[in-house]
Amino acid sequence: MKNLMTLTVGAAFLVMSGCAQRVDIEAERTAIRNADAEWSKAAAAKDADGFTAFVVENGSILTPNALAVTGNEAIRQWASETMASPGFAVSWQPATVEVSAAGDLGYTVGAYELTVHDAAGNPVTDRGKYVTIWKKQSDGKWKVAFDIFNSDLPAPTAAPNQQ
Repeated sequence: MKNLMTLTVGAAFLVMSGCAQRVDIEAERTAIRNADAEWSKAAAAKDADGFTAFVVENGSILTPNALAVTGNEAIRQWASETMASPGFAVSWQPATVEVSAAGDLGYTVGAYELTVHDAAGNPVTDRGKYVTIWKKQSDGKWKVAFDIFNSDLPAPTAAPNQQ
């Protein structure tokens, strides 16, 4: 009887492990890369609502030299204000896309270019890098949980005191 029980439990385990869902990592990488491209298009189009729609409800944008912007309403407001800046233009492109073995988390790493006008109305372009953490939603879509970016350009130096 003990051998029969062991055999039954063992067989059940093998059947269940064989039924485990396999993740198509390449398909998920492609889905994240596509989502990242669409998110960049929304930003380039100055579509704050479209930009925000790519972020999970409690997601965060970690901007340089400022506090984190967390939650869809705060992100929508930040995006609206940023995109309304004179001369605003932005684009980014992932160089790396990775997906967890479970297929529920992923990240992109890439480069961005951001242009705005300075106080004199001259275009100023920043180039840098970013890391975005993507989370797969129950509907199968990928959304941003965290995004962080920073400049490759040297930090501006403070003007010396003039006397």
